[in-house]
Amino acid sequence: MKNLLSTLAAAALASSCGSTWYAHRFVPAPLEAQVGVDGDSSAQARTLVTIRGIRRASASAGRPAQVEVRLRLENLGSTPAVLDLSDLSLVTSDLESFGPAVVEPPTADPVAAGEYAIWDVSFPLPAGRSLGELDLQGVNLKWSVRFGDVRVTTGATFQRRWPGDGYGPYWLPYGYP
Repeated sequence: MKNLLSTLAAAALASSCGSTWYAHRFVPAPLEAQVGVDGDSSAQARTLVTIRGIRRASASAGRPAQVEVRLRLENLGSTPAVLDLSDLSLVTSDLESFGPAVVEPPTADPVAAGEYAIWDVSFPLPAGRSLGELDLQGVNLKWSVRFGDVRVTTGATFQRRWPGDGYGPYWLPYGYP
């Protein structure tokens, strides 16, 4: 029985190490941000953004370790809204930039009035840096939306969520030693 428990414990630990995701989670999820041109009700949009997580590198897939983000742009006005794919950036709490965004789908067609579009965006870890070398207490995402010739830039900060409802890395539930 003792050997069985040891084997099960080892298997549980090994399976957690084999996950394609790191344990980092960020809140809020999703975050809602209004984007628009001041004084122009025809140029208004809503963006929903979620940090999906940090995916481990995969040599077989040719993919580096990366933060994965999902972004939804909803056009609330009558002017077409276009996500500026060249203006996506992500920085750590100590303002270190992640690598350039890889966007799927790789194009941003205009989002018509009443419509929405969704993109999956990946940011590789900074060149030469490991996950443990980065201050990931929070991350800040910046993006821009164009309404005709007017570009509106906004950003949002996400906080790292720790196990135990966000009380930090040393939080333990009541009753644990």
